[in-house]
Amino acid sequence: MSFCDMPIANIAGLRWLEHCLDLLTLYDAAGQCVFSSLSMQLRTGFDADELQGNAISAYTHPDDANEVRDAFATAYASPGVATSIVMRHKRKDGTWLWFEGTVTNLLRDIDIGVVVCSYRDITGKRTVEHNLRNSERMMSAAERIAHFGCWEFDMLDPTSLEGNTLRWSDEVFRIFGYEPGAIEVTIENFFTSVHPDDREMVRAKSLEAYSSLSKISFEHRVVRPDGTIRWVQEEAAVDKSNVSGQMLRVTGTVQDITDRKFIERERIELVQRLTQRNSQLEQYAFIVSHDLRSPVSTMLGLVALIKDPDADDETRNTCLVGLMSTLHKLDETIQDLSTVVDDTIVLGEQRTIVRFQEIVQDVYTSLGINNREIDITTDFSVVSGMLSLRQYLYSIFQNLISNSVKYRRTDTLAQLHISSLRTGSSLMLSFRDNGLGLDLIDNTTDIFAKHVRVHKDIAGHGLGLYMVKSQVEALGGTIEVRSAVNKGTDFILEFPL
Repeated sequence: MSFCDMPIANIAGLRWLEHCLDLLTLYDAAGQCVFSSLSMQLRTGFDADELQGNAISAYTHPDDANEVRDAFATAYASPGVATSIVMRHKRKDGTWLWFEGTVTNLLRDIDIGVVVCSYRDITGKRTVEHNLRNSERMMSAAERIAHFGCWEFDMLDPTSLEGNTLRWSDEVFRIFGYEPGAIEVTIENFFTSVHPDDREMVRAKSLEAYSSLSKISFEHRVVRPDGTIRWVQEEAAVDKSNVSGQMLRVTGTVQDITDRKFIERERIELVQRLTQRNSQLEQYAFIVSHDLRSPVSTMLGLVALIKDPDADDETRNTCLVGLMSTLHKLDETIQDLSTVVDDTIVLGEQRTIVRFQEIVQDVYTSLGINNREIDITTDFSVVSGMLSLRQYLYSIFQNLISNSVKYRRTDTLAQLHISSLRTGSSLMLSFRDNGLGLDLIDNTTDIFAKHVRVHKDIAGHGLGLYMVKSQVEALGGTIEVRSAVNKGTDFILEFPL
């Protein structure tokens, strides 16, 4: 049916519709198409006869059928009111076009008497939107996989950070320990997430970059709401105006590098352990070449005297006493060597959570300490334990506790207080007693050196503190001592958390 044959009043007044640039179709009261504009025919590939006489459902995508039916039902029930519609319309070649438009029931209008559908083709727009959504989806997936987020900072005031507008991607929320959208994206909330010890550094780095218009890259820690500490790397570049050269905004990225930092820490600890082992190998060589060779040479000489046919009984007896004494010293040296070997083997063991109070109790029982010898108190309320090698930590506690017992004063009740403290990202352990103490001002001897004995009137081998220092360093820590004569000693151990 041609336009001229349409049963519409005042047809002459509607002839302009044939050449209307909008995509138009007109429907009668039964929902059958009675007219399609030339632009509609050209866009869909169907000619007028193929469109006319069919309902809109014949060209509607199955997924849009319900929405189109509802839109037409609403239009038929609301004469004169334009009802919005978005749908996919079939082309003759089988592809689909996205249309956006309105359906208006003008059946009661005596001058028109049809339902008017007016569309515009939004296929290009929907394709761009679809591609954009896919791009955003892939970017979001990539960010989650790489723990990599993006942010943008509008620099309205380059002299200050506060007051400027900040935006960031969903992954930044997750890196900081929040679900996307859980908190407002502001400079204040960003610095709330930054580790307190790193805030001044982050602020200084940011302002330095903004003032110099240079690229920045730095690492810092963030503290999640559950208290977990994560390491992140920030990188940013300044966007400048091509006309004025002034800063417009700062675009940056933030990546969770906690796993990388852990691997770096493990690598450093491995190098330290290997260095420690090399040092111990040197110690073995020294022990074998000197500490073992010397008593063996002495014994050979004594045996030669005993075998001397000219030696009298008194000489032989004296040599036997000397031989037994040398044998005892050799046995002690071998035990010391065994201790060093055992410690080397321990380095290969798996680290576990070690509770300090349990170690103290085990040492207390092992040494057979009674309360008349020393009063030991503890405070591990701040940090109760650490991930470590239990045998090493046990040996450290045992040596330091036994030293407090061994070098106690006789004029007062011996006291030892062991406590833990957290400072930044480090754990501090303090062993403070009221014993004989050390003269650290006039005595320049390294008390941690091998075979060093400060209190020569008290029996010992000078290996205890040497082993403590070696074990602390093997665990990645440091040890220092504070002491005064007759006022006690405080050994302070520091380990990274």
